[in-house]
Amino acid sequence: MTEGKTPTDARRFFRLSVVLLVLLLGGCANGRLYTDVVRPRMREFKATPVGTKHFAVAQHRLKEPITRINLSVEWDNTEVKKAAAKAGVTKIYYTDTRTQSYVFEIYRRTTIIFYGD
Repeated sequence: MTEGKTPTDARRFFRLSVVLLVLLLGGCANGRLYTDVVRPRMREFKATPVGTKHFAVAQHRLKEPITRINLSVEWDNTEVKKAAAKAGVTKIYYTDTRTQSYVFEIYRRTTIIFYGD
């Protein structure tokens, strides 16, 4: 056999590395490394006013990824009444939910965005 027709171990390693890299980068499109999604919390908007002001409260989650015991820590600042008063909102019309997650959801931040006047 000639050297040009059989791949060496270095070439095999390079090809395998490229395939793994493509699979990993393909995971970005599926939300494995980073996601940022905003969704409405209600579906019926027929007579809902738009509102001129908005404010948000967030909940954070940090998950331990190594062992499979589902250990996680959560904390939040969901003092909606205080946040609404600070933003000058007295009437809430509707809300959206924004979810951001990083690296296989090891860290996730969920923010509820309130709209009103």
